[in-house]
Amino acid sequence: MDPATNPARVIAVSGHRNSGKTTLVEALTRRLTAEGLRVAWIKRTHHALQIDQPGKDTDRLFNAGADVGMESEEQHFMRRHPTPLTARMPIIQDMLQTHDLVLVEGGKPLPIPKVWCARPGEPHPPADVENIVATLPWDSERIEPCFEIVRDQLEQGWKETPIFGGVLIGGHSERMGRPKQSIEWKSRSFARTVADALTSQAEQILLLGDGPVPADCGSLFCLPDPPGVSGPLAGMLSAMRWAPDAAWLFAACDMPLITAEALAWLREQRRPGRWAVLPTLDGDRPEPLLSIWELMMRGTLEHRVHEGHLAPRLLKDHTKAEMIAVPAELQSAWKNINTPTDLDQLK
Repeated sequence: MDPATNPARVIAVSGHRNSGKTTLVEALTRRLTAEGLRVAWIKRTHHALQIDQPGKDTDRLFNAGADVGMESEEQHFMRRHPTPLTARMPIIQDMLQTHDLVLVEGGKPLPIPKVWCARPGEPHPPADVENIVATLPWDSERIEPCFEIVRDQLEQGWKETPIFGGVLIGGHSERMGRPKQSIEWKSRSFARTVADALTSQAEQILLLGDGPVPADCGSLFCLPDPPGVSGPLAGMLSAMRWAPDAAWLFAACDMPLITAEALAWLREQRRPGRWAVLPTLDGDRPEPLLSIWELMMRGTLEHRVHEGHLAPRLLKDHTKAEMIAVPAELQSAWKNINTPTDLDQLK
C-alpha cells in the first residue's frame, strides 16, 4: 500500500523545532496503545542519525556496509542503508504491514496527512507544507483534538482497505467422497455459489487451493497452495501473499447457504485494531471459514506455518483476533455440507 495514494493509516505530527511535537506524539501513543492499537513511531529528519555509538561492533559493521540487526527477548533493532531499489517511504510501508497506525514525527515534505504544531506567535503553517488537516496553536489543548483526528483517519483507513474474497477448494473431501466444490446445487457448483455470494462484499474473488476447478468457475483466477503447506491455512496464506495490501473474506467451498445478509453483518464487525473477525456459533469455538482477515495478520500466518501450526482455529487466542457471536437468524450461512447425508438434507 503506497502511503502517497492511501495515506489514512499514516499521519504526521509536524512543526518547527521546539513546537511540542514529541510531547504530543508521546501522549497520543499512550492513549492509542491503551485502547489496544499497535502504533509505530517514525522520526523524519534531515540531520545525520545518532542511534549508535562510534566504535561499537554494530557501528563498525554498519560503516563497513552491512545492514545491522540486534535482537533480545524484549526488543528488536534494525539499522539499514537506503538503496535505489527501496520503495518510497520504505519504513512506513513496512510498518503498515504490522501496525494499526504509523505516526510520523516531522515529515513536512511527505505526501501524507499532517497535524501542524504551531510555535508561540506562529499564526499559520508555512505555505509550502501540504496536506495539513489541522493546525494546533501553541497555547491550546492539543491531545484531545489530535486524538479525534487520528481516530477519524484510522477509521477511514479501515474503510479504504480493499476487500477480496477467497473460496478454498483444496480440501480432500474424504467424508463426501468427491470434490465438494464441484457438487451441483440449484444449477451451480458449490464453489460458484459461494463465489457469487462473496461478490456482495468483495471487490475481487479468487479460488484458493490445488483442487479441481469446477467448469462454471473457469472465469475465476485460482491460486495454488504454497509448496509444502497444506490445509485451509495454505490457501489463506497464498491469498495474503498474492494481495498483501487487502483484507480478505475467506470461505470454504462447502458453504452454499452463505447469504448477502450474513456477509454484510460480518463486514460490519471490522474495527481499527481488529486484525481478524472470527464468528462463533456457540460462544467458544471460532469459525475461521467464513471469516474476515486484515492484512496485518499475514505475518502471524507466516509464523504459524513456519512453526507447523496449520489449523486456523489456533489463531483464536491471538490478541488481535476477535471472536464475535453470530446472530441466530444468520447462523445457517456458516453450515458446512460435509457428507452425503448433509447433501441430502440440503436438497
